[in-house]
Amino acid sequence: MNIDIIGNHGANHVNDMEHITYERPSFSASRTMTEKTGYSLDITGKVKENAAYGKEDLKSAQEIAQMAGMTNVSVQSDYMAVMSNSMSDEDFAELVKDGVNPTKIPAGEAVTNLDRIKIRMAEAGTTIAGYNDDLTEDDIKAVYGNSINSGKILSDMLGDADLPATGDNISGIKETVMMAQNLKPLTDEAKAYMVSEELSPTIENLYKAEYSAASKGFSSQKVHYEGAATYAGAELTMSKWDDLSAQALEVIKEADLPDEQAALSDARTIAGLGLPITKETLTAYADIKDISLPADPKDLLAAVTVALEEGKSPREAVLDNTKSLYTRAAEIVEVFKNMEDPADITRRRQLEEVRLAMTAEANLTLLRKGINIETQPLEQLVEQLKDAERQFWAPLLSPENNAGENQGTGDIVSDKELDERIDLFRKTQAAVRYIPEVPVRVIAERAGSDDFSLEGIERQGRNLQGAYEKAGEAYETLMTVPRADMGDSITKAFRNVDDILADLDMDTNEANRKAVRTLGYAGMMISRESVDEIRQATASVERVISLMTPARTLQMIRQGQNPLSENIFELEKKLSEEPFEESTEKYSKFLLRLERSGNITDDEKKAFIGMYRLFNTIEKRDGKVIGNVLNTGEELTLSNMLKASRSNRHTNGEYVIDDDFGFLEELNEKGETITSQIERVFPQLIDPAADKDYVAEKQRDIRAAAKAPKEAQDILSMAEAPVTVENILAVTALTGGMGKGYKKLFSGERSFEGSKDDDRKRLLTDEDAAMLADSLTDRESLQASYESFLDKAAEVAKENAGRADSYEDVRTLSMLYKQVGFASALSRNESYEIPVKLDEGWTSIHLTIVHSDEESSKVKASFESDIYGRVDATFSLRSGGADGFIVSDSRAGVENLKGIDDKIKEGLSREHIGTANLSYVFSNSSVREGYLPESDHTKASDSTLYKMAKAFIGAVQTASQA
Repeated sequence: MNIDIIGNHGANHVNDMEHITYERPSFSASRTMTEKTGYSLDITGKVKENAAYGKEDLKSAQEIAQMAGMTNVSVQSDYMAVMSNSMSDEDFAELVKDGVNPTKIPAGEAVTNLDRIKIRMAEAGTTIAGYNDDLTEDDIKAVYGNSINSGKILSDMLGDADLPATGDNISGIKETVMMAQNLKPLTDEAKAYMVSEELSPTIENLYKAEYSAASKGFSSQKVHYEGAATYAGAELTMSKWDDLSAQALEVIKEADLPDEQAALSDARTIAGLGLPITKETLTAYADIKDISLPADPKDLLAAVTVALEEGKSPREAVLDNTKSLYTRAAEIVEVFKNMEDPADITRRRQLEEVRLAMTAEANLTLLRKGINIETQPLEQLVEQLKDAERQFWAPLLSPENNAGENQGTGDIVSDKELDERIDLFRKTQAAVRYIPEVPVRVIAERAGSDDFSLEGIERQGRNLQGAYEKAGEAYETLMTVPRADMGDSITKAFRNVDDILADLDMDTNEANRKAVRTLGYAGMMISRESVDEIRQATASVERVISLMTPARTLQMIRQGQNPLSENIFELEKKLSEEPFEESTEKYSKFLLRLERSGNITDDEKKAFIGMYRLFNTIEKRDGKVIGNVLNTGEELTLSNMLKASRSNRHTNGEYVIDDDFGFLEELNEKGETITSQIERVFPQLIDPAADKDYVAEKQRDIRAAAKAPKEAQDILSMAEAPVTVENILAVTALTGGMGKGYKKLFSGERSFEGSKDDDRKRLLTDEDAAMLADSLTDRESLQASYESFLDKAAEVAKENAGRADSYEDVRTLSMLYKQVGFASALSRNESYEIPVKLDEGWTSIHLTIVHSDEESSKVKASFESDIYGRVDATFSLRSGGADGFIVSDSRAGVENLKGIDDKIKEGLSREHIGTANLSYVFSNSSVREGYLPESDHTKASDSTLYKMAKAFIGAVQTASQA
């Protein structure tokens, strides 16, 4: 497996262990290091040790699922960190195949979808149990011996474990390995420390126990037993143990521990350490008593890799855990499936109920909660499995306004409704997998009925399939390739199909041939109208099957729709409705593939883009363009489809491609279907699968979002927007100002500037900016104008994103579309991005109005330019007039600002505001303030504050134009 290392720490750290040093830290230093390198989200279901990480307020996965629509934004951001370090390129590609784009859905939902993929891989046996079984002794020595090759070895090991070889992952493994190398066999005091502090046996906790136990003063000669005799401070003599053992045995029996004698021996040791004998201390001690230190090198690497696969920090690895939860969850299903049925009828019924309720997803949830599924009583296990199943699917099947988002609106589904939704999802996906295998005659028999639905087709298909098999007859399936032994029989039975089509004056393409055969199987009348009807019905079913991905199915169910019972034609229409984000994502992926495909001329690129737009329009028009061509009796060629689309005025002037373009002439080959033409011209360019370049781009986005500043989370929370990768990146870019974005939206700075339809291009204009500047008189006026301005900016970004002809342009304009939306939300807090035209072109002044009492209300404005540098200006209203403090990080910029001093004063005067003092200061440490100022809207006059802003912005722009 080839892996591109995408480093978050710098390339020099990936393959060079010598750059990492490690010292034995004190307890507090160890905690600090944990906070730097560990994840801040516990997805194990256990939150006891969160205090040790300085993260007392963290939530477990179960609690997060139960929060539904009220999930805290910071927790969602922690999910992002988990996703960035546990989602491999293969995982990402599988998610895309399922219709999931991890950069566009809420982080918690993305992690649940990632769980689905890893479970599926574990069930298929493709996930290695945490490490590469081919790891040699030399490889082990290379990792532990600070070899320069250790980074490459770890990279390969992560790849085999279905994990990304990020800089965080590799450096985290290296640091953990060094920590583990310093571990010595646990002393009794260290064991007592871990039991008393309720620490799980992770590498970090073992290290902590070794260096912290002494300070607790544990001794192996003290006894304490709550609820019975207490022997604190006295030696544990045989007679004293005899007195205590009976009570210890009662605890063991109540705890239902499997090995009574071993537990009794542990109880004596625990008592000797001065600890209470309880179920919890017995279980905790049993988990740590046999840990062998220092750890076996190969087992250590396996445990660390498993921790990463489960979304944890390498330091949270448990040494004896060398098999991931995903693998264990899948294996337990097989264990119960193959378990011998008990003779007792009641137990047999209970086991069958468990088998019916058990899924790998439910097992995963229970394992994360620390439940040992194999030892649970059967009567309890059924309900536990049902609850676990609900917890797993809740983020994906809760109502749409609650699914993974951080607002608390909408209803939470009941257990019964959630069970129904889970069942509907599974049945729909089962139907989608089965329908390609149904006898093709089903279409002829169901197309005209009232039950032309997935459910109806599946039901009729199973009936027909049973009848065929009972009669021992072969049949042609709807979408799968006929068996080899059927090829000749189909040819012989339907050797006159082309003659029938010729008599009907219809094109002899495969779609029409299949329609004739379908009618023939059903013994129905063959006419031009019936062939058209069956062809269109078949195409609709095939299209629904291709579009009904798991993600689309989940979305429809969340919206309260039933994909199984929906009429096929209506279902196709709904599935074909492509939101702007999905459309631009598909187009950007096509452009990226086109640009990275190798040698291609500008003319060829234009031709490919033209054909893409044509096919995309045909797809969105429900195949009507294809139908119009076929109805005219013409051949199904690109040229004829282009002509039909133009005559129907569906694509008026939309395509770069021309009738005299060479590719069209080459494609005019008699009888060739549209599919074969596409496959022959650019097969890899329109392939919906995610390729290496696309996955790499998106993985970079995910890792960038995981490291975004906290202000991005605050903005999303204020805007009541879901925490998605793209939303985080958009608001992060927004906090840097919209200057570059305005430059693009005002100037039309795009690679398609020279296209023939420039007259249809929409841009922001000088008049749009002037109207906005004129409204800087009070809050109400500016916000009304600003909203109107942003609406137009969004439309400009949206339209031109679909018309750009480079990957970067589509990406930039799509991001601008999102930024405009967040800018609108921020205006509620009187935070604005005001466009200004300077000598160097368009930029943005970030304007913030801060209300308090009259003496401390402020106007803040910041921007960057070649002339003035990085500028941060603050204006306050004093008794003597406006007081301004204007800072630039450029000495030349300060002098240029002083040069417009008279214009600022003139502007203030026009607004009937006096000037108390204007100061111009150089500082190279100027830092832009946040986008969410505190504002209590008390005594200050809106009008005066906004007019001060107008005076400053007007002076900057007037000076530039002069």
